[in-house]
Amino acid sequence: MNQTREVVRAWAHCRHGLCPGYLQEEVDAERVETAFTFKDNGGRGSVPGVERSFVELLWTDQEQAACPSCGTPRELTDQERPQYEASGYDPMGLVNSGAGGFNAQVQNSEADERMAAMEAQIAKLTAALEKNEKKAD
Repeated sequence: MNQTREVVRAWAHCRHGLCPGYLQEEVDAERVETAFTFKDNGGRGSVPGVERSFVELLWTDQEQAACPSCGTPRELTDQERPQYEASGYDPMGLVNSGAGGFNAQVQNSEADERMAAMEAQIAKLTAALEKNEKKAD
């Protein structure tokens, strides 16, 4: 078994999506990589290289481990959350679902406008077909 340790920049966040501490905060963390060779795991002979390994992030400052908002233990990750293209909706709208949350009635794109126009056209055509069917009877 071989372990390597180094101090890296990581991102800490609360586990609870509605907590203000859910937003990521950049912190120092210790990256510990543990590697096992084939022989370490009971193999015979001299197969070269690492058979398996894993990485864990540990707090360098234990005082930062608790969420400053709610006090629960925070998680560490080596990846910053991606920022996706803005859709016009609140990204937490489905989670919050309160006042100012997700509103499906809000039109925010050309596709929404085209769909509304097509629905209006379908309604006109349906009415015209029904009118013609009544005349034929």
